[in-house]
Amino acid sequence: MQIMYAKKASGTYATACDSVRIDGKVQKINRIYLGKVIDKEKGIYENKKLGLITFDPKTGAFGKPDLAQVPARAPRGKKLTSADFGDAYVLDRYVTDMGMEAVIDSFGCQNPDTMKALMMYYILHDEPNDYALDWFEGSYASVLYPKADMDGRRISEFLFMLGADDVMKSFFHFYIPFVLSTGTSLSFMIDSTGVPNSIHMPETAISNHNGKISLEVRLILVCKKEDRMPVYFRYVPGNIIDSSTLIRTVEELELMGVEISNVLIDAGYCTLENMRDLIDSHIHFITRLRPNYDMYKDMIADDLFRLDSLNTRVLYKDRFMRVFSKEVKMKGSGNKVWLHLILDEDMKNSQDKTSFQRWQDGRITEEQRDEEYRTNGVFILVSSYWIEREEVVADYYERGGIEQLIDVGKTDCRLGEGNVQDIQRLRGKWLVEFSAMAVQQSMQNAFKVRKEYLSSRKRKHKDAIEGRNMCVSHALFVLRNQKCDIFESVVLPRERTPNVSAAYTLFNIDPPKRLDKDSA
Repeated sequence: MQIMYAKKASGTYATACDSVRIDGKVQKINRIYLGKVIDKEKGIYENKKLGLITFDPKTGAFGKPDLAQVPARAPRGKKLTSADFGDAYVLDRYVTDMGMEAVIDSFGCQNPDTMKALMMYYILHDEPNDYALDWFEGSYASVLYPKADMDGRRISEFLFMLGADDVMKSFFHFYIPFVLSTGTSLSFMIDSTGVPNSIHMPETAISNHNGKISLEVRLILVCKKEDRMPVYFRYVPGNIIDSSTLIRTVEELELMGVEISNVLIDAGYCTLENMRDLIDSHIHFITRLRPNYDMYKDMIADDLFRLDSLNTRVLYKDRFMRVFSKEVKMKGSGNKVWLHLILDEDMKNSQDKTSFQRWQDGRITEEQRDEEYRTNGVFILVSSYWIEREEVVADYYERGGIEQLIDVGKTDCRLGEGNVQDIQRLRGKWLVEFSAMAVQQSMQNAFKVRKEYLSSRKRKHKDAIEGRNMCVSHALFVLRNQKCDIFESVVLPRERTPNVSAAYTLFNIDPPKRLDKDSA
């Protein structure tokens, strides 16, 4: 085949065809529209339906180009002379200092600049990918990442590349040792969240999670218990129940070299089979026991009266709890576990009022009301190891850490937004969001330590007083108010307001007065 080119106002376009002689005249047949020419020598084209493609005229075969070889789109409009500075500068410094930049540069994503710029965009903004180029052209990020291609269509191609199985495995090959290099704990938390997606694909299914019906994919997240840093993610169709995913998730982690000594899991993962498998794998656990198990019913019947003793009362934060623990054998396997019968006095008072109101309204009988009074505020935790009475409640409620991490992802990093046209592109999108979530959580951890340090100083720093009510998102929002002027080889940040100075102090970063573009 041969390729014909046609020049138009918006660029050069290509069509492949065969030339044949019919009745003494040369005619073009078997025409294939390739699209806009991106690189004529390398045979790279941009097709509206297929995206970025390569085409071999000898074989007529289509392919996908290496994104590192695809030239970025030419800048639109006039040359950038000023830009938003503070937020991009601080984020880039933080990504470098925490070690995330080394991970991105190592795992083979073809265009690390696009990965860093897109991760920054996801942290700073919640607008669609189609708006990313407008942000990029007005931000210092365009100086930091000159090779980034932030056009909406190119981002879609980039996400598709990121979602390939070998690229995902390569990312975690570099990321997991990095995230586990800090801290000493081998304890992890596991939970899942729904990603609504109305696009028809095998992974999208109807989910009934805690009574909420939705069309979604289930995203499973693993994080470290000590600092809530995300470690790993995987996904399953929306109609897969949580309990059936636990052991597979643990096995995947172990195959990637993660040593697990303890897991903290939600009641949705609590089954006799899972508890037995964790014990057989020498992995300790603590979770909430479901009321439908015989162990739960037997303990309520045999030991509920023991909570009447004042010796069982412990203080947890701002309220009293009553705790009674005993060792039991699991039916079938004979494995020993510890059951912790707990009464939350505040919860009981609240539920007792609700029960009384329901009885008063005629919705339940007097006998039903009295039965609810007996068990209101009561729940049972099950663990594979002994936990002191004063510590059992606090140990379990640390599970809220992964729920807060998921909130960080959904609020600050777009995690959970679906409606992507295919699963590989969706995986690539999750990979960027997961990376952004790791950066965001690390910043929150550092913010907490930094605020405690500044507050402990006898002579309070004026910037610490100014920024005492700032969270990470607010501080980044404030930093965007610092602009910079861009010259041929130098970037000059403008003067800082007190709020901007306070934000720099909270990030523990010295604001620059001058930056060489080559070293940015």
